[in-house]
Amino acid sequence: EKQFVGKNFKITYQGPFSINEFYDTISKWAHDNHYHLEIKDQYEHNLHEGKEMLYSVELYRHIDVQSIAMVRLHSRFKEVKDMSITTGQRKHRTQNGKVYIEVDGMVERHKLHAWEN
Repeated sequence: EKQFVGKNFKITYQGPFSINEFYDTISKWAHDNHYHLEIKDQYEHNLHEGKEMLYSVELYRHIDVQSIAMVRLHSRFKEVKDMSITTGQRKHRTQNGKVYIEVDGMVERHKLHAWEN
């Protein structure tokens, strides 16, 4: 039995970002909060207007024997173009494009070990 705690939280952004930092931030958050990270879907297509990328993960953590907390993160990147930014004497490789992120949070209960009335 799955119960949605938060459903369809949407974040949109357009501008410069680092895709590698995005992946690292999700991985670090999962590790710091004791969640298991499972990559569900990931692809990258090169199109005329720029790259289109998808990164979909599911994070889960066992709360107790019967309950699992789950977070689904579905992120889509469109019209992504690589660029480099110079700060001082260092060059940073980043991307520029449109970012769409959807987050769902839910609790899944298993009645396998529950007492039945």
